Amino acid sequence: MGRALREGDKVEFTIQESPKGLTAVEVSTI
Repeated sequence: MGRALREGDKVEFTIQESPKGLTAVEVSTI
């Protein structure tokens, strides 16, 4: 988790806390 598919791709992963537990949100930036 938190790893980009390819090196060079600008992909950021943010972890947000939700009532059901930890939720992984994928945010891609160009």
